[in-house]
Amino acid sequence: MRRMTIAALALVGAFVALYLTMYKMGAIGHLACGLGGCERVNTSSWSIFVGAPVAAWGLAFYVVTFLVALAGTSARYATRPELSYLLAAMSFV
Repeated sequence: MRRMTIAALALVGAFVALYLTMYKMGAIGHLACGLGGCERVNTSSWSIFVGAPVAAWGLAFYVVTFLVALAGTSARYATRPELSYLLAAMSFV
């Protein structure tokens, strides 16, 4: 059950990161953030890391987290703790 919750949260994070990545790449003209600082952050000099938008790095991380958590819900890994350890290690990144 915990792995399914992690998978759902990672999917939500992936959609948010995709939205921010699309804005950074110019596919979206205006951000609709409730707090109002999203555009300022996404256009700052710190919004690029190793040539890619930080939001794209977040998108990649959330997709990998989703896939690992989803794999952990299969019957093959249901009783094995390896994927739980991997998810815990990924959370420290």
